[in-house]
Amino acid sequence: KTVGIDANLGTLTNVIGLTTVQMQTQTNFTSAGWDFTNTWNFQSGNYPWLRGFSNNWNSALSGDWANVANWTLGHIPVASDSVVIGNLGSAYTVTVSTGSQVASSLAASEPVSVTGGSLSVSGTAALNGGLNISGGTLTLNGTSTLSTLNLTSGTIQGAGDISAAGAFNWSGGTITGGGNLNTSGTTTLNPTSSATLAGTRVWNNSGIVNQSLAGYLLMNSGTPVVNNLSGATWNEGGTGGSYVINSGTFNNAGIFNKTGTNTAQISGTVFNNTATGGSN
Repeated sequence: KTVGIDANLGTLTNVIGLTTVQMQTQTNFTSAGWDFTNTWNFQSGNYPWLRGFSNNWNSALSGDWANVANWTLGHIPVASDSVVIGNLGSAYTVTVSTGSQVASSLAASEPVSVTGGSLSVSGTAALNGGLNISGGTLTLNGTSTLSTLNLTSGTIQGAGDISAAGAFNWSGGTITGGGNLNTSGTTTLNPTSSATLAGTRVWNNSGIVNQSLAGYLLMNSGTPVVNNLSGATWNEGGTGGSYVINSGTFNNAGIFNKTGTNTAQISGTVFNNTATGGSN
């Protein structure tokens, strides 16, 4: 490819022009000594590009993560890309709906929604526009901060700590993996069936949890733990007739209120109460 070469350079020798297909074939560059581990990056169907540049969402409209036209680097983010979803002057949502999407890090000031497929972030994630999960799988292996979290279905997994400072609405789906889930705002736990905490995930609540409806918190896979911390409040107002918390370990150092009129039980759960006059 010779577009952009200055004609005033004079006669060029030993210059081999490549076709578009050849320019989009990685072996043509590795054979010439290009370093695709530390310097260059490559995605099938695109030209090589230098590492170290963020891949930014470039549309002020809602759209799908898998649409190549929505990204400034001209390709869907790859595992080494730092992804930035900035404020472009109007409200929009970036949706992961299909495929296996990846990023090295993710900084988003607009909402990110996962409805299908998967998204895996190996490093930090700062989701200041909020996170919505209604299907698929989100893997967070670095430290993640969320302004709000809505989980109705699907799975959040990974080894990283997750901190939600604002509203957390949990009506279904699974949070698993390792690390901590830290909630400091108001959590609405209202599953009609079950909301699952699994793996070795530890939920540290320092805010308020309002539990309601006929479902329950299920913790029968792995060794999950809930810590209702000192100063926190858990209002259990479930309407189910069987149990409201099943399995796992629940450590209460704050206030645990039974506000419902049903006879549902905490079943198979190790319940440790260290609060003084904190359980009603």
